[in-house]
Amino acid sequence: MCMKFAELERSLGEIDRSRAIYVHASNYADPNNPDFWKKWNDFEIQHGNEDTFREMLRIKRTVAASRSQVCHTYQLNLQFDMNINSCITN
Repeated sequence: MCMKFAELERSLGEIDRSRAIYVHASNYADPNNPDFWKKWNDFEIQHGNEDTFREMLRIKRTVAASRSQVCHTYQLNLQFDMNINSCITN
């Protein structure tokens, strides 16, 4: 949905608003889904500059790192719960 709004703003010439929508949507985007990142990449190539492109790459790395941190924490909690359950049943 955010990508549609970003495209709408871009078509209206509101480049900064479109970029802000991409930044907002990045909080919900899957870092392993190339579609979102490709569209934002193409947008920055067409409308951005070196600084905005670097900011997009920084955000992408941050999102990927935060997702891997969450996944790792979830796996540790799951292991802990499994260990507790096996202790309780024994």
